[in-house]
Parts: sequence; C-alpha cells; structure tokens
Amino acid sequence: MQETPLDQQIQAVRQRIGELTREVPADPGDLLRAAEYLAAAATRAEEERQQLRDLLGSSPDGFVVTDADGRIVDANPAAAALLGEPLAGTLLAACCHPDAQPDIARMLADLRAGRACVSGETTLRSRNGTPVRVAITAAGCGAGEKRWLIRERPPEHPTLPESTEQDRLLARVEEERSLLQAIIEQMPEGVVIAEAPSGRLIHYNEQLRRMWGRPDMPRDIRAFSGLRPDGRPYLPEEWPIARSVASGEVVRDEEIRILRADGTWIYINVSSAPIHDESGIMRYAVAVLSDVTDRKRMEEELQASEEKYRGLFENSSDSVEIYEMVRDEHGEIVDWILRDANPVSRRDLGRLDEIIGRRITELLGTGVMAEYIARSREIMASGVGQKYEHSFWNNRYYISSNFPIGKDLLGGVSTEITDRKRMEEELRLQQQRLELALSAARMIAWDWEPAAGRLRISGDFEGIYGRPPFARPEERLALVHPDDIDRLRAEEEHSGLYH
Repeated sequence: MQETPLDQQIQAVRQRIGELTREVPADPGDLLRAAEYLAAAATRAEEERQQLRDLLGSSPDGFVVTDADGRIVDANPAAAALLGEPLAGTLLAACCHPDAQPDIARMLADLRAGRACVSGETTLRSRNGTPVRVAITAAGCGAGEKRWLIRERPPEHPTLPESTEQDRLLARVEEERSLLQAIIEQMPEGVVIAEAPSGRLIHYNEQLRRMWGRPDMPRDIRAFSGLRPDGRPYLPEEWPIARSVASGEVVRDEEIRILRADGTWIYINVSSAPIHDESGIMRYAVAVLSDVTDRKRMEEELQASEEKYRGLFENSSDSVEIYEMVRDEHGEIVDWILRDANPVSRRDLGRLDEIIGRRITELLGTGVMAEYIARSREIMASGVGQKYEHSFWNNRYYISSNFPIGKDLLGGVSTEITDRKRMEEELRLQQQRLELALSAARMIAWDWEPAAGRLRISGDFEGIYGRPPFARPEERLALVHPDDIDRLRAEEEHSGLYH
C-alpha cells in the first residue's frame, strides 16, 4: 500500500517519541523545537479532524460520540435522523432495542479493556419505534471518549464490509490524537499551547500542572502571577506565549519567577514560538517551561560564597595568587599562568590588567622561578600543599603556602616576614657582640632556664675561678663566702632567677 502523508506524519511522531523517551533534551532550545513540531502536528491533526467532520456531516451513515459510560456527547445529522432528537445526554444503549442493549454494553467493555476498534451488529429502535438492523464500528480504547459509526443494513445486502475508508480515517485520527497526547504528556518539561489569535490557553501537560501546583489550570493568562528578575510584575500581554500570539515573536530562555497555587515562588525558564499552517497563517503558539529553582538557588549561594571569599581575597593582608599550570607535550609542568591576584600581590607584580594571563616566567624570570616550578610539580603530583620560608624581591622574606585548588590550578598565600627576619638578625648580632665583650672582659655571666634545665655561662670562668664551670646554679654557692650567702639570696628575690 502506498504511504500517505498521514502515514508519514505518524511515523515522524513515533520517531520523536523515541527521541524524547531515550534522552531528555540538553537545553530548552531542544524542547522548544520539539514543542514546535508537536504543535505543527496538532495543526495537521486538526485539519484531518475538520475533513472528517465535513465528511461525516454529509455521510449517510450515522456517527456518534459518547463518553466513557456510553452517554451521547455529539451526533451527526444521519445519526439524529436514525435515532431521533434530542440525543445529547442520552445513553446510546437506550436507543437500542431492549434485546440489543447487551451488545452495546459488551462493545463498551471491549473498548475499556484496551481493544482499539471493535465491530458488531445490533438492532436500534428508530424514532417511530420500529427496529432497525445496523452494523456498528466503535473506537476509543481506555477511559476517554468513544466514537461510533452506525450503518443501516439495506435489506438487499446480507452483510456490510467490515472496513471502509471512513473506518480507516476514524482509526487513524484516533491514533494520531493518542500519539500527540502521549508525546506532550511524556515530555519532562511543562508545555502549554495557546490558540491564535484569541490567545486562549487550550492545553497544558501534566508536568506544567505539577509545576504550578494546580490540576485545574486556567484558560486565561490574566490568572497567572509572575515577576521579572528586577522584581517588576508581568502584565498579561508581556508573558512569552502572549507575545508569540500577538506579534509572532520567538522567545528563548526568558527567566520568570512565578507564584504557585500553594503560595510559594519558583523560578522557571520559558521559551515560546508561534506555529503557522502551510498557508502561513498563525494557528497556535507553544511555550516550553523548565523549573530552574534549584539551579537559581545554587547560583545565588555560589554568588554569595563568591562575594564572601572575594571580600576575604581582596582585603587580606597577605599576598594571594591563583595560577594555572602550563604543561609540555609530556605532561610536565614547565610554567605558570597568573589567573588572579589580590591587591597586596599586585603591589609587587603590577596592575591587574597587565599581569593577568601572563606566564610567571615572563613576570619574574625563568631562573628565579625554577625552584618554585619544581616545587609545584611535587604539589600537583601528590595533591598535598607545602609551606616554606624563602627570600624574594631583593632580600624580602616570606612564609609561603602553595596548594592545589582544582584541576591544574595552584593557590599561593604569602606572608611577608622581612621585619621579623631583620629583628632576628639584629638580635643574633647583638648576642655575638655581648659574648665577645664578655670573653674579653674579666667578668662572668650565666643564664639559667629552669623549664629547659639549661645553664649558659659566658666569660673566662676557669681563668677567674680556677675551676671548670658549674653544671647547676646551686653549685655557685661554693664560690661565695659564707658571710655573703644571705645577702646574695636577698638580691635574687629582687632580680628574679639566677641572672
């Protein structure tokens, strides 16, 4: 059988279902394109339905739509002529001959059990009360509406063919509707479709209902509340889908804060586009909505954390830098690129716009940096930071810490200790001078540290006393005349430990 356009459309829809169920689209743009395809397919399906309505309106066969319980919702003129008026709200089984009512009940049960299309023969009761033998074909499996095609059996024909062009068209439209509905309902994002030019919202999927927190979504966009990033409320005509209906605008990735039915606010990302038929007339607009609340919260927390640590970074009294490792073709670290530096570091390195992105060997020289690049290889290989003391910048002294902070990123914090080092050096020189002075003079000095148990004696002890230095301070009393011991102890009470 030759493939018809409707066959091609159904095949394309099936393919799209497979794509959507295999993998969630990577970004809202993919979802928008999928929704545009769905709306276009919905337009084609509506055109098919209109053709079917025109066909059934002029058909000599009766066509009836019932709800899941078999109560008539709509009927074409042929059905009304056959069964009588009014029909709306009447049980189809009530239009049958009493002996035939079980047939209708059985067909309804078959449809509910999952059979897509069932056929049978039964007897109806016409408006004048006479029985009319008919063949019935019904479609609409599951809990939705049922569609019934009723043909009066002419006396000269003992049987009617089971399948006609109307049967196939009816089944095809039903299959198309079910496929489109399944695609939209299976999408992981919220989908809403508006008709043009009225802007009336005609369809929501289940994900969008959950997003808004209400099963009964309104048809009027004025019922929704939303805020822009700057806090200004959205006017009804400013919503993306309203703009698509009004002017044909394609909206991509617009962020809106919406009020849910439970009073909470969430963030959504919205894309929308108009849908035109083959003649270029806008028929619908479709919008795809993603809940990005968790992402927004993470962004806000990250921003707050960034601001906090940026404040520490900028106001630290230490020098702080972040470097990116440069590797050769063998993976060996051969240089660093400066990625960030705080004001203290910029005082030594230069203006930020002049140093960021430059290699450290360009700023400081290859020879100077050789030791530090070698140290960075150890740090990045082990994942363990190092702390060390070193001199730099013309004998300025630092205590520096380098540590890995991510893939090929090295952090550095340096505290300048030049003043302390100079004081230590001055103290060392003074100590040397004192010891030289004591050695040259005919005097002795000792220093006792009780906590450490250490006694230091300087001067020419042996030359003065004629004996080796004593090991503990108590031994010095052997060198003091007995008449002077009490005076020595009294002086020690004022002067502290044995100095």
